[in-house]
Amino acid sequence: MILSITLLVGITLYAIYYYDKTYCNSERQLVIKKYLKNDIQDIKKKVTNSRKKASAVNVAETPTVVQEPPQRTSLASEDEDILADIIENGALIMEQTHLKKIITGEHTWELRTSKFKKSGFIGLVEKGSKQICGYAKIAGYHGPLDKEELKLSKGKHGVLAKDYNAKDFKRVNAIELSHVVVFPKAIDYDHKPGAVIWVKIGEQPDVVHQLRNMI
Repeated sequence: MILSITLLVGITLYAIYYYDKTYCNSERQLVIKKYLKNDIQDIKKKVTNSRKKASAVNVAETPTVVQEPPQRTSLASEDEDILADIIENGALIMEQTHLKKIITGEHTWELRTSKFKKSGFIGLVEKGSKQICGYAKIAGYHGPLDKEELKLSKGKHGVLAKDYNAKDFKRVNAIELSHVVVFPKAIDYDHKPGAVIWVKIGEQPDVVHQLRNMI
């Protein structure tokens, strides 16, 4: 409303100014010109302020949209195979110290009392954590290993001589692991009673869903 009145006054002063300029060129023209110049500046300021206020209101009223990271609905063929293997095979529970060395590549063999019939990819679980921290591929099996073979392969499994030379030592079969991958965030799972060596993955759909997003 104020802006409209100011514009109307400005138009009126312009009309008087041009009338005097055409017919009189009097001193009054100079006075009107002075006021007209001031009015034009005032109009520009008011228009600018009005636009700033309107812009601020629009920004304040516009809701902030937070985009969620896209969920992976499909995997590449190779990743689908990895996920299928882990679901089929489950996750191997390993001692913390040795698991860390498998992850870093310092060791590649995991010694067990017997061989498994599993092949392909498996999940990796640190004993007592109730979390799947990554996965690896079963590259092969070795054994049963005698004392000499255990000695020669110590760099692969890391078991000390005092341990494998003990009479009750039975972990003479090695699982060779390769293609080790560690998840940026470990996946929690429900640890069922009786799960001592392997954790079944396929029975826990929420875990499978998280694996799909991690692989």
